[in-house]
Amino acid sequence: MNAPAPRHVTLVLCRRDGDVLGRLDPFEVESPWWMEVEPVVDACVARHGVRPVVLRLLDAVSRPHGGAVTYLAEVDQVPGSLHPWDGQLRDHPLRAPYARPGGPAADLAWAADALAATGRRPTADPRQIRTWNLSSLWRLPTDAGPVWLKCVPSFFAHEAAVMEVLADQAVPPLVDGEPGRSLLDHVEGVDGYDADVAGWRTHVDTLVGIQLAAVERPDELTASGVPARSLAELVGRLREVVARWAPELEPAVVDRLGAVLDRADSVIDLVLELAPITTLVHGDAHPGNGRFHGGRVTILDWGDSFVGHPLLDLSVGEAYHAELAPAVVDLWLERWRHAGLARVDEAWDALRPLAHLRTAAVFQDFFDGIEPDERRYHEHDLVPELVRAANG
Repeated sequence: MNAPAPRHVTLVLCRRDGDVLGRLDPFEVESPWWMEVEPVVDACVARHGVRPVVLRLLDAVSRPHGGAVTYLAEVDQVPGSLHPWDGQLRDHPLRAPYARPGGPAADLAWAADALAATGRRPTADPRQIRTWNLSSLWRLPTDAGPVWLKCVPSFFAHEAAVMEVLADQAVPPLVDGEPGRSLLDHVEGVDGYDADVAGWRTHVDTLVGIQLAAVERPDELTASGVPARSLAELVGRLREVVARWAPELEPAVVDRLGAVLDRADSVIDLVLELAPITTLVHGDAHPGNGRFHGGRVTILDWGDSFVGHPLLDLSVGEAYHAELAPAVVDLWLERWRHAGLARVDEAWDALRPLAHLRTAAVFQDFFDGIEPDERRYHEHDLVPELVRAANG
């Protein structure tokens, strides 16, 4: 598979009150990833002498990632090289607060107050790292080390609550948080996107350890805002998603998905008999969402989490790396057997088709929770996930 091409970036500039100023000449950014805006900011400073705050994606001419992209960005000073922009900005009720003019400034002001309450002092200007439909991320240098400001859309708003309730577990240390905002201490180490089997074992052991601790806390988690999603509720959602996308699918795929859903009620009964457990589900449990350090790992990114059946996390692990999938699943099942679920292998065999179909429902939730312009990140994901689930 070829690596994505560099980005050719056009910035449409506005003031903090939303007044559009114009557009800058395009410039190239080597990093292809649309949500990575730190290199966009640096390139704009170098070429145009103005430091923007990137708000959101306005347009793109290819699939993610790379290619020609246009962002809306906020500035405090007006550069001299602006051109008229003939587009229009339209509001949308699903737009994240951090994607609106003035939104990042409000987030940074909240973070500054939270840091001041802890006695920490900034040592340099905040650095914008990432922004897209699922999060906004800033690095804040302080005299006590870097701190990270993460802001998320409403459907991930419970992320800070997870870290607060499970502060005694291997989750990021929360400096302060509220629905939609988290201020996090820096965690040393490296992300585990390229984890080998040993790395996966560390990741799985840590995650299951967190989930075993959370078995005693479901009421505390749900009271703090973490959603509860039973397997029965999941199946109802899956039926909606399959029906919605059936016209885009081959009839054979629809038939196979229908057969999975026809067996769903009996599958749920069997799974709950073989593996009767309810706890926190991570929702996106691959090791790239882990920070590895000193033979340990801190599990990151709890926005997808919910209280439900933890075997659903295995589907992400199985799909993440085809060559490692059998070993990864064995690690997971071994860990749950060790925790007392003697028949967990049978439970996973029964649940597996529904668990893989859940990934399509996650993308549907993104579609339903974000504005149309931002669906470009996910619009080519959903149908392939349904086909993959149908093919087992």
